[in-house]
Amino acid sequence: MGFLGITSRSPFRKMSLMFCNMLDLVVVMLLFCDFAWSKECTNVFPELSSHTVRYQLQSTNNQTRINEIFPLYYLNPTDSSTWTNGIPRKVLREDDGFDGNIMHKNVIDASGFKVPKGLLKELPLRNVRLGSNSIYGRAQQTNLEYLLMLDVDRLVWSFRKTASVPTPGCPYGGWEAPNVELRGHFVGHYLSASAQMWASTRNETLRKKMSAVVSVLSDCQVIIGTGYLSAFPSDFFERVEALKPVWAPYYTIHKIMAGLLDQYLFANDTRALRMVKWMADYFYKQVKTVILKYTIERHWQSLNEETGGMNDVLYRLYYVTKNSSHLMLAHLFDKPCFLGILALKADDISGFHANTHIPIVIGSQQRYEITGEPLYREIGMFFMDIVNSSHAYATGGTSVSEFWSEPNRQASNLRTETEESCTTYNMLKVARHLFRWTKEMAYADYYERALTNGVLSIQRGMEPGVMIYMLPLGHGQSKAMSYHGWGTLNNSFWCCYGTGIESFSKLGDSIYFEEEGKVPGIYIIQYITSSVEWESGHLSLIQQVKPIVSWDNHLAIALTVSTKKKTNAISSTLNLRIPIWSRSDGAMAALNDKPLSLPSPGNFLSITRRWSSKDVISLMLPISIRTEAIKDDRPEYASLRAVLYGPYLLVGLSSGDRDISPEAADSPSEWMTPIPAEYNSHLISLSKESKNLKLVFAKFKTVILLDNLPKPGTNYSIYATFRLIPKNSKSSKTLVAKDFIGESVMLESFDHPGMVVTHHGDNEILEVKAASYQSSSFFRLVKGLDKKKYSVSLESESRKGCFIHSEHRLGAVVKLKCEAESPHNEFKEAASFRLRDGISKFLKELPLDDVRLDPKSRQGIAQQTNLEYLLLLDVDSLVWSFRKTAASQTLGEAYGGWEGPDCELRGHFVAVEPVWAPYYTIHKIMAGLLDQYLYAKSSRALKMVKWMTQYFYNRVQNVMLKYSIEQHYRSLYEATGGMNDVLYNLYSITNDPKHLLAHLFDKPCFLGLLAVQADDLSGFHANTHIPIVVGSQRRYEVTGDPLYKGLGQRSTINLRIPSWTHSNGMKAALNGQGLSLPNPDDRPEYASDHAILYGPYLLPLPEPELYQNGDITKSNNNSYRMETLPEPGSKYSVHATFRLIPKDSKTSKISKMHGNDARLGISHSSDSNASDVKLSCISESSGSAFEQGASFTLRDEISKYDPISFVAKGKSRNFVLQPLHNIRDENYVVYFNSSS
Repeated sequence: MGFLGITSRSPFRKMSLMFCNMLDLVVVMLLFCDFAWSKECTNVFPELSSHTVRYQLQSTNNQTRINEIFPLYYLNPTDSSTWTNGIPRKVLREDDGFDGNIMHKNVIDASGFKVPKGLLKELPLRNVRLGSNSIYGRAQQTNLEYLLMLDVDRLVWSFRKTASVPTPGCPYGGWEAPNVELRGHFVGHYLSASAQMWASTRNETLRKKMSAVVSVLSDCQVIIGTGYLSAFPSDFFERVEALKPVWAPYYTIHKIMAGLLDQYLFANDTRALRMVKWMADYFYKQVKTVILKYTIERHWQSLNEETGGMNDVLYRLYYVTKNSSHLMLAHLFDKPCFLGILALKADDISGFHANTHIPIVIGSQQRYEITGEPLYREIGMFFMDIVNSSHAYATGGTSVSEFWSEPNRQASNLRTETEESCTTYNMLKVARHLFRWTKEMAYADYYERALTNGVLSIQRGMEPGVMIYMLPLGHGQSKAMSYHGWGTLNNSFWCCYGTGIESFSKLGDSIYFEEEGKVPGIYIIQYITSSVEWESGHLSLIQQVKPIVSWDNHLAIALTVSTKKKTNAISSTLNLRIPIWSRSDGAMAALNDKPLSLPSPGNFLSITRRWSSKDVISLMLPISIRTEAIKDDRPEYASLRAVLYGPYLLVGLSSGDRDISPEAADSPSEWMTPIPAEYNSHLISLSKESKNLKLVFAKFKTVILLDNLPKPGTNYSIYATFRLIPKNSKSSKTLVAKDFIGESVMLESFDHPGMVVTHHGDNEILEVKAASYQSSSFFRLVKGLDKKKYSVSLESESRKGCFIHSEHRLGAVVKLKCEAESPHNEFKEAASFRLRDGISKFLKELPLDDVRLDPKSRQGIAQQTNLEYLLLLDVDSLVWSFRKTAASQTLGEAYGGWEGPDCELRGHFVAVEPVWAPYYTIHKIMAGLLDQYLYAKSSRALKMVKWMTQYFYNRVQNVMLKYSIEQHYRSLYEATGGMNDVLYNLYSITNDPKHLLAHLFDKPCFLGLLAVQADDLSGFHANTHIPIVVGSQRRYEVTGDPLYKGLGQRSTINLRIPSWTHSNGMKAALNGQGLSLPNPDDRPEYASDHAILYGPYLLPLPEPELYQNGDITKSNNNSYRMETLPEPGSKYSVHATFRLIPKDSKTSKISKMHGNDARLGISHSSDSNASDVKLSCISESSGSAFEQGASFTLRDEISKYDPISFVAKGKSRNFVLQPLHNIRDENYVVYFNSSS
């Protein structure tokens, strides 16, 4: 039954006695279907069910084509008596009205169903935050950027047009264009996506934008005045009711209503709730009119036109409003001719338009959750079974060209228009409901598979607004080369753009689910770096997931627990999913480093306890490589298999070849080899560049020629990428590409592992052949013959003086050419390439929360080191003395040193407290609380610091009243830190005059010296008095007191001229006019300074005893001996460290291009229009032409290995396997032929 492993014989599949008693209702549904196995009931003309065909018809001028198709649309009325058995006669009589309460009572309540109990609850999306560096976090951020790009006026243009109000701006194109009947659907998706994204990120700009859209739509609805709201006129529904062609108006109405409901549910916009209720009232009357004017049969027939998830949104609305008319209207969109088939458990969905009907199943699942009718529980479970056992791909997706095909015939569907993205979006909803009902692992595994491969795969990297419609699964297909290809920001807006922006806005909605009860539980079903606030469990959880890579076949998860403050600790259960793709051998789990017993894969690890802060659960799960047969029961396709690594579907970079090694029938680990991480640093691309022409050294079938420089991610980029394989294999473990200069290397084709560039002699073309390690495949990478900076050339190892050579023209064949045969300068140019550095960027001064340091910079490393220390500090130890002072229970152990309980300065470190400088400590505490408010928006902290200020205001007042103000000033001789500074800062927030207590900490005996400009600082304790000056500066900023201003009235910009620069070459200008510059430091007293600096960095002398009187001298101790291994960074570590200096000095110049992770490539700057690339040999008569012809420029590589990459053995070639979700335009295969 496929990878879900669920059969119809499972215990929960057996119908209950209650369900048996409902046989009469099933019969009614079959009557509704009017023999529903006739597809006319659902797809009167299947081609018109395709959104692609509909858009083609609206975009074409081919009237013949239109006339051929639309006459087939019309239906012949049938006997309506069957329908009347399913609906009470009362609702069909005009004089008795259309009473939803009566209908609901007769059809539902009489059966005595109850709302189901024990379903898992969703954790609010607002409580979940994704880790920004995970693939999910990056996908969410890319989507957020797109949502922020969209313009409000352009989005609502057609809504305003329909409401006959002014339309500023211009409308969007594609499916949102004013002449497209589906217009407005994307705006509905935008409302849902923006509401979910706001809940996920709290992005304030997005909130304002989505609120503006709601405002405009509200105005349009009020102007129309009936409750109707859409981007097209209401007469579209007259065509629906008359069974005339129109492109799915109810589909668009569903998106708008769902978007408004989501704006209410996720963003608390009560306007949106009012609007969607008004829309529901309008369509209640609309459907009532159709039934009264014709029969209910006519309404059912009108559902042949796609209605989206109308039943779903109406059931959701009923859950909010409890308005029975919303419930009855939802029932009327439960398409009986389709649901009846599922009620009978018949796998007869082939021929149905997939994305028309999956939402109807989702609506039926909502019906079960609201009414408790077991029939709809069975419908949802059976539907999931048949789709995944007979109609699904290895991605978890389904459909071909938007339709379901025959069951277990998926091999016939492998083409470009395979998996519609919308279907995956909706199948995830189906699986989500089922997991909440059953807690079955199979549904969680499915969700992970479909999300990872079917959803993440539709974005093009991190390009905002670039997504696909269909996910191609054919042999050698490309996402870029499908019928629709990649969409555009402003002119696509397909249905899959709408579901796409929703999918990437709610990536956090199915990681965590909660179970209510005396002992509440939380289920963690997706391993995604994230955090969650679990309110009912009184816990916060932080989930850290180490990125999966091919060279380490383990998934590592750390789950850190934090308890809520001011809440009573309760016992709760954490349930962690052990995926079915893992294995027991090598799996490990621990709680606070104590081993836990793990269940077998396919179960949950459940841990119940009264949790404490800093409890940590660690999981290490082995990742298995496995193959999975395609869902096709025909013998001739038995060898078609997909390759999966954990949850990731791996696709082979190929234009069509798909035959893998016959050993594939045994163990995949025998024919698949992980690609090491360091291989990425060995990838290069060789290019020749001029001002107007950029060409690249590329593989075309088996030969090498010059092609246009491709963009990364395109299919041609893999043909232009090669891996350097050094002749000395040991060196490949540590070097980056540039370090291979001077060494012999082979150039391996990126997408053909084991195939390398080979020459056949002088003036012969280069080919890509199987690596034989013969000298004709090795080239020595040398500095460019043209002697230009960063230039390189490739000389044949077997033919000295012969170089890879090419003219600078498109399509030129690359050959080996010897220098003697060509003019000197031309040869050098044709064989020379230039190394290009990256472009440096400068940061503007921004608020601290807008600035992020480069983690690889010195400052970033220092910041990270400090962060790690802050995270190491224990809360109970920090506050030990505070609790002791407050006579409350002290937990843990107090810290030592200056924070020890017997130290009078204790508390200063926390942010700070009391006779060794008690005010010093108080300043630290107050400043720390104020910073908590300013940077982390903690209103508690502000309340606390204000209360502290009131206390010390009273205390200082008492001192002055009891003694005198002089006594207070004398007390300031003890260090007070920056008491004046923090109080002035507080006053700037509160404007409370009492907070100008700061004046009384402006130490007058010190500031008075500065006021009279007396340089009399000697003898003062520096760090006692610098904070007082800082406070006086704050006084000027708060009060404007000119005494503390200290600067002239003219605005001055002071630009620092660092003392480590020099005057030679310095220039400055204002608006193009030159300025004179001061010398960095021309004072004679610094002429003999012995400090050594490099730029701003002070270079300390490593061994003081080696220097006498400031002069550098040699040590007389030249002996060596064995010593205890020193700690890194200790003074003795320098004695145990040596540098290797090779005999060949060229190899010692190890350098990197753009940092540790730099990649290199090769480019050329010739302007020649035509040339061949060949191996050429150098001679005494060779000139600059030879040198230029044999010189190249190293460039950043165009393709690179994904962290999850493998080399797989094939029959005639090897394959690079990478995750589908990271593939952009490259050709790939999904299903491999594994037959012997």
